[in-house]
Parts: sequence; C-alpha cells; structure tokens
Amino acid sequence: MSYSIRRSFSAEVIRAIPIPVSPSRHQKAFALLQTLTLLLLCQFAGEVFVRSAGLPVPGPVAGLALLAVLLLVWVQRKPDLAETGLARHSTALIGILGLLLIPTGAGVVNQLGLLQGHGLAIVVTILVSAVLTMVATVFTFILVKRLMGVRS
Repeated sequence: MSYSIRRSFSAEVIRAIPIPVSPSRHQKAFALLQTLTLLLLCQFAGEVFVRSAGLPVPGPVAGLALLAVLLLVWVQRKPDLAETGLARHSTALIGILGLLLIPTGAGVVNQLGLLQGHGLAIVVTILVSAVLTMVATVFTFILVKRLMGVRS
C-alpha cells in the first residue's frame, strides 16, 4: 500500500469516528456563572423576604426554600433536571464543600478562650442535638414509610 493510499484510508477512518464536540471554556464559564447567579439571587431574595417580613428565619434558609420551589416548578415543566448546568455545578460545589468550612475553622481558633470557658456545655449541646437529629430522622423515615404503604 502506498503512502497516499494509507494516508487517505486513515483520514476516512478518523472522519468516521464520532467525536463529541465539547463546549468551549467560555461556554462552561458562562454556564457556571449562570448557576452561581441563580443560587445567589435565591439567597438574596430570601434575605430581602425575611428582613421585610421580620421573620426569625435566616435569609439563606428562605432562599433555599425558594430554590426548592423553583426546582419543583422546573421538574414539572422539564423532568430531566440531571442534565442541567445547575445539577453539574451543584455537584461540583458539594465536592469542595470542605473548603467552604475553612473560615469556620479559623473562627473557632479565634475564639479558643470562649471554648475553654464553655467547652463542656458546647460538647453536651452538640451530642444532644446529634442524638435528637438521629431520632427525628428515624421517626420521619418511619412516618414516610407508613404513608407510602411500604411493608418490611
């Protein structure tokens, strides 16, 4: 086989292989900005709502509730939420969640004197709240299981 025939054959084989076209870096960055903008707008709307209504709830919690409502509406319109940028970017943010807790650790180090004075009360509070959370989770699971009619 001559060089030109081999070259032509290789080019045709390569052209026949389906190569997925990946989005450019700019498109990925823009999609990430859209996701972060949505998350921050929900948090901002939650802050505005809580402060204007005078509710004793943190603004980000209200923003999270708003985001949940928006996602429920989205799923009703387009059930395939897993293929959206929000799902991909939220998964990535959860992956680096530990990095977001570094400022909390620095704040704890700054308050070591307070921890020494109230250490036992803090430990007891953490243990009691952890046990109560587990108990509430078990009862919620049992209630949902009964409501759905699932038998063991």
